[in-house]
Amino acid sequence: MTSLVLVALGWAWQQRQLALGWKTSATELQSMVEQIDCIIIGLSVDYRIQEWNASATKRYGWQRHDVRGKNYLELGVPSSIQEDFVARCESVLTTKQSAQFQQLLSTPNGGEEFIHWKINPWLNLQGETLGLLLNGYAEAPNLHWENKMITLRDIISQFPVAIAIFDSQMRYLAYSKVWLSQYNLQGQSLFGKSHYEVFPDLKLEWKMAHQKALQGETVSQLEDTWERENGSKIQQSWVIQPWYKTPHEIGGLILATTPISELIKERESALQSAQSKSHFLAQMSHEIRTPMNGVLGMVELLLETQLTPQQRDYTSTIYCSAQHLLTVINEILDFSKLEAGETRLAIANFDLDTCIETVIDLLTVKAEEKNLDLIVLIDSYLPRQLKGDALRLHQILLNLISNAIKFTEIGTIILRVTSLAENADKVKINFSVKDTGIGIHPDLHPQIFKPFSSASSVTNRQYSGTGLGLSICQHLVEMMEGEIGFESCLGEGSTFWFNVELIKAESSISPIIPELEPIKILVVDSHPLVRESVCSFASTWGIRVDEVEDGNTALTAWKTALEQGEPYQVILIDLPLLNREGVKLVRALHDCDQNYPTKLILMSKLNQRDRAEQVVNLGDDTYLLKPVAPLRFLQTLVLTLNLKSPAILTRLHQWQQQTHRIESFQNRDQRFNLQSHALKILLAEDDPINQKVILSQLKLLGYDADLVNNGQSVLERLTYKDYDLILMDCQMPILDGYEATQRLRQHPDMIHRQPIVIALTASAMSSDRERCIEVGMDDYVSKPVELNALGKVLQRWSYSRLSAPNSNPSFLHSVNSSHLSVTFAPETSTLESNPMSGLTIAESPVNLERLNRLLKGNLQLQHRLLHLFLEQAQSRIQNLHQAIMNQDFTTIRQQAHALKGSSSSAAVLEIPEIAKQLEDLAKEQNLEGATELVEKLQQCLSRVQVFVQEKITFQST
Repeated sequence: MTSLVLVALGWAWQQRQLALGWKTSATELQSMVEQIDCIIIGLSVDYRIQEWNASATKRYGWQRHDVRGKNYLELGVPSSIQEDFVARCESVLTTKQSAQFQQLLSTPNGGEEFIHWKINPWLNLQGETLGLLLNGYAEAPNLHWENKMITLRDIISQFPVAIAIFDSQMRYLAYSKVWLSQYNLQGQSLFGKSHYEVFPDLKLEWKMAHQKALQGETVSQLEDTWERENGSKIQQSWVIQPWYKTPHEIGGLILATTPISELIKERESALQSAQSKSHFLAQMSHEIRTPMNGVLGMVELLLETQLTPQQRDYTSTIYCSAQHLLTVINEILDFSKLEAGETRLAIANFDLDTCIETVIDLLTVKAEEKNLDLIVLIDSYLPRQLKGDALRLHQILLNLISNAIKFTEIGTIILRVTSLAENADKVKINFSVKDTGIGIHPDLHPQIFKPFSSASSVTNRQYSGTGLGLSICQHLVEMMEGEIGFESCLGEGSTFWFNVELIKAESSISPIIPELEPIKILVVDSHPLVRESVCSFASTWGIRVDEVEDGNTALTAWKTALEQGEPYQVILIDLPLLNREGVKLVRALHDCDQNYPTKLILMSKLNQRDRAEQVVNLGDDTYLLKPVAPLRFLQTLVLTLNLKSPAILTRLHQWQQQTHRIESFQNRDQRFNLQSHALKILLAEDDPINQKVILSQLKLLGYDADLVNNGQSVLERLTYKDYDLILMDCQMPILDGYEATQRLRQHPDMIHRQPIVIALTASAMSSDRERCIEVGMDDYVSKPVELNALGKVLQRWSYSRLSAPNSNPSFLHSVNSSHLSVTFAPETSTLESNPMSGLTIAESPVNLERLNRLLKGNLQLQHRLLHLFLEQAQSRIQNLHQAIMNQDFTTIRQQAHALKGSSSSAAVLEIPEIAKQLEDLAKEQNLEGATELVEKLQQCLSRVQVFVQEKITFQST
């Protein structure tokens, strides 16, 4: 009715001068418009306000003279509906047909009204469009919500899920038909009823969740079970969230539920299927292990041959590496076998000391890299010859100690082995690994041994790992009929422990060694646990042992023992204690009566080995690497005291065979006589075995290197120390080699002291090499790293770096060790003797002076390098042509970048600058002038070809 009145008024206003029976003046019409309880707004075609009645003033709060001429879109249309409003108005102006829309309008008194608008065309007497006439009426609030709820009920009832909407008193406002059928309520009307009356047996937890939702929270449960009073059981997932009547007023809540009984059945079926897959993987484990066992078998045969001590040490590392790789493979396959129930223990005789020492040897480098003290404490009276699954015991210890090192940044890792109970046949042993690391949050304690739990996923993202280790440990301990557990305090550290009962070996050998019973030793170390560790080993073999904490006390104890006629045959002293007091002790030992000689053994960490060797070479002393392990300690004692009785050598041989670390005591001073290079090298490698292999290879080649285990540590190390060259593993935790190199190249403080970066990559794929190029690496060596390849790449870059130590590296992106099978030793030719060195830049497209400096005047090598460059450069130019045709900016940038680097490395002129221009265009995604630049590259390359053929080839022949 209101709309009809408004239309009539609008028509009368437009026809007021036609005097067709209704003689109404403009003033009277205006008065009518002002008095009607309906909003009337007149707009021009550009949405500026021309008319504004009293009802509009009442709803908006602005007087007519305040708004006339202002843009209505900016004044009265919220941005959320502005696009829809404009579209409707444009349609009215075009078609001259009315349109409608609705708006929730905020009134000046802080309330809200729901306005129904009608948009009419505003025409003059000639039918021309003047603008738009908006008329709107307000719907009563209760009527508005009632109408909305009727519409909402109709919509909700058709929802294909069980959903219900409640008011703040938990009375039903709307629900779906699925809700009725899911809860067997068909045919009932729930409108206005309380949810708690409909379901009087609701869980208390659900009622609490309702209250949380009415406070503004969203509450959900993925899997829940409702055991009803009638004995039925409903398994479902649910979510509850509030709905808002106004932006700040909660009107009630929405509850949606999903039955999951069938899903649970499907999950059980999927789990059964997963177990079948696990069973299949367990069956395949034999096929996967076969080649690894072949490697291990051949290495074992090699260890039976005549080898030098260093060869035997390297061969032993191969054996341990293969064992470790087999362990990694086993960790995945064994979990599958454990899930399938196919794992069996391999019971055999083993030596406990040997089992522990192999674990310590594998983890020493990793602990030292973090400057952690790794200490082994074994009860001296604990039986060592046992019967059980040594490989599984080794696996558990390796995992627990690795985790302790991983999650500890400062402090100590202690492996303690004690006897809990013992009889004639068996011994129950407690193994505990205590760290001073980050600890474990109490919320994660219940799930710490669960595979793929949130506890493992959170830490694995930061520290890397499979997330299966602890779960496998638990499985293995339980298979041994033992117990496993832990105690942890957040921020203070953790202690993981397990108890297992092992059988005593039938032919158990007494740990007492008669040849060592007369021996008396003194242990000097500032760390009480280190002293305890060494003393426990010594007392196990029947050695009398004393301990002190510093050099001054040691000197006093030595003199006292000498005066009493019971001198020490051996003093073990920690290398850092060779301060003023320690040096006095050493001098006293060297100056003492040779009738009562006391041998000195220096205990040093692996990274202090060189200093220890320097000290022992001053006298007839030896050194012992920390952490002190039983077998290594015994070997050092036998060597130091020159013990050669058949009984002790036979026992050593038996123990050493188990670890494949047989030493030649007579040839301990044999060394590779190599000249040390001045190149400062940093090795970035996270795997402890790879660390040992590469550091040993570098040592053999005459290089010294520092070690870090991730890319972040590389960047931190470069802030306070310069390096000529970085051997960068591409895949490392925390920050990989790619990202570390990219940050290094972009770091503003390192622009003038950029090191050479050699990638260590296990992939020979071209995409990985291109990625090395893209991030700014200079060269790469493929894994497994071969000594010859490593030597060649270091030789090449050492010439380049040491000849121009302050220059930025020449990026040899396209040349790697596999491409250059030449001898890099410099020949007799020099820059001065090269007849081509007199050519000027205008005559030569190659910087001969730089090329000679780079390769030390080796003409044959220059010839091969330039030929290799020509071959690769021509291929890159062809790729550039194709990429420009395809508008492939990524390929253009990569190829231009690679050409820039390789031409610079080959000392070719002009091409690096042109390639850089092309690379910059690609970065801007601009092809203007790109074709011309590629043509220039081809012209320059042609000049290099002629130069190589006519001059380099001639000179090299």
